[in-house]
Order: sequence, then structure tokens, then C-alpha cells
Amino acid sequence: MKNDNKKPQKTPKNGVLKKIKYSCIYCDFLSSNKKDFSRHILTAKHKKFVKMGKKHTGIEFVCNFCEKCYIYKSGISRHKKKCEMNPQNFCGKNGKVTLNPLSDEYLKKGTPVFEENAKLEEDVSLKDILMQQLKQQNETIELLKQSIETNTKMIPKIGNNNNNTISINVFLNEQCKNAMNLTDFINQVHISLEDLQYSKNNGFVEGVTNILAKQLNDLKPTERPIHCSDKKRLHFYVKEDDKWSKDSNNEKIDETIYNIKMKQTSKLTDWEKLHPNYVKDSKLLNEWQQILNSMTEESGQRDKIKDKLKRNIAEHIQIKQALTDVNEN
Repeated sequence: MKNDNKKPQKTPKNGVLKKIKYSCIYCDFLSSNKKDFSRHILTAKHKKFVKMGKKHTGIEFVCNFCEKCYIYKSGISRHKKKCEMNPQNFCGKNGKVTLNPLSDEYLKKGTPVFEENAKLEEDVSLKDILMQQLKQQNETIELLKQSIETNTKMIPKIGNNNNNTISINVFLNEQCKNAMNLTDFINQVHISLEDLQYSKNNGFVEGVTNILAKQLNDLKPTERPIHCSDKKRLHFYVKEDDKWSKDSNNEKIDETIYNIKMKQTSKLTDWEKLHPNYVKDSKLLNEWQQILNSMTEESGQRDKIKDKLKRNIAEHIQIKQALTDVNEN
């Protein structure tokens, strides 16, 4: 029976253990110190065993490092491997005593400590692998969620675009089947001297917008040769050769603007006939120069000015408004 009441004693410097002088046959207590023995006989455990008349008999095994006593050899053998006073279980480091990590208990395969450490390392490694797989799985799930969300947002837009395209084609081919061809429309555009005066006072963009807007507004929506389906992106539909088609790269609308400029130039000839002395009259010459300047875009800003002009024209030929007007009538 192991006795935990004794206070461990350090090994003497000469390595020789003190002779055991005092022993308690009731409690299996051995000591070489009278003071320790006197303290022992005052304990409740000792008094209890004395009262019970219980005496200990058997072979004693004493640890030569801490003097702890054991009944069985196996008990003291296990104790020595863990004894706090056994120098083999410790290694010195910076003057401090620390447990030797290279002790046999840790290095020998098959020992409980070795097997437990190996299992712990295996569990940690497996945990790291599982955590990495879980992280990758979560990243995959997040990507799928983002993809689903993006597709969910795009599907209605795709549907709306398809529906809008169908509605536009139906409107143009059925409701606007009798509309003029764009070439015929340009040929019948009439420009007056008042139009030239308006261009002189308001500039190229407003001048061309004024001419086209008046001519288009004189026609019913279903008779117009051009419609705008998207003002922001400048998408136009034009009728040419008795067929409706989308105006790719705004080629037709750019050609229309150019033709209006040519008509303005031709009309300037009529103004010159009305003012045969304009070359000699500085006031008239200045007016002629202003009219001429209003027929062309400013150098270096032609694309910007053309875009502005197209947006102005688009305001007067919105296909949504044309659909509304047709439905109301």
C-alpha cells in the first residue's frame, strides 16, 4: 500500500540514505526523522488504524531517492520512472530543473505515452486536413452562391430584352409597315432661310436638331423612317428598302446628319442670291460667315458634337412613346 503522508526527502550529497529508525506497524510508515514520526502518530489516519488494531505486515520496498515505501516491487518500479527526486528523469537548463523530454517513457515504441502522443499527432494532422477540406468546400459553396445570384439577376433582364426585342419588331413590322424609307424622307426634307438663321443663332447641333425634329414631328409615329429604342446607348432602328433593321454603328443616322449639312449648304446659295453684295458689305459678309460656321462641327470635337446631336434627335423619336401613342389611339 502506497503511503502519501510522508514528505519526500532529497538524496544526500554523498548518495547514502539515512537509516530508517522509526516505523509504524499500523500505517506502514517508515522514517529516519523523529520529528516526522512524531507528527505521523498524531494524524487521524494513525489513530484510526490503532483503534482498529490493524497492523501492516509484508515486504517493504523503499525508494532510495525520496524514501517512499511500497509493498510490491511493481509499485516501486513504476514510481522510480516518475520520481521527482530521480536525476535520470530530469535535465538541467539555465539552472532550472525541467522534465527530460528524451526519457525512455517518451521514446520507446509501445509505451502508453508514446502511443498516446502518436495518436494525438495523427489526430491533429487529420484535423488540419479536414479543416482545409472544409475551407475549400465553403469557398466552392460561396462561388456557387455568387453564380446563382448573378444568374438570378440576369435572367429577368435577358427575358425583358427578348420581350422588348419581340415587341419592337412586332411594332415596326406590323404597325409601321407603311412608314417611309429613310432615303425618301431625306429627299423631301425642306430647309428654309429661317432654318439657316436659326442655325446661325443657336449653333450646329441645335440647327440640325431643329430641321429634323420639325420634319419628323410632321409625320405620325407609324410613318417615321427612324425610331430610337435606347437613348443612353444610341440604338436606332431605320427603314430602308422597305425593311426595318437596327442601325449598326449608327451608320444611317450619321449619313442622315451629313445629308442635312449638304442641304444647308445648298440653301446658303439661295441666301447669297438674295444678298449679291455680301462680299463687299462687311456686315453681310460677317453674317454669311456665321451661317457657314453653323453648318459644321468644331474641329477636334466632332465625335462629341455628333453624340450630342444624336441624343437630341432621339428625344423626338422614342419608340416607347410611339408605342404609347399608338395604344392610346
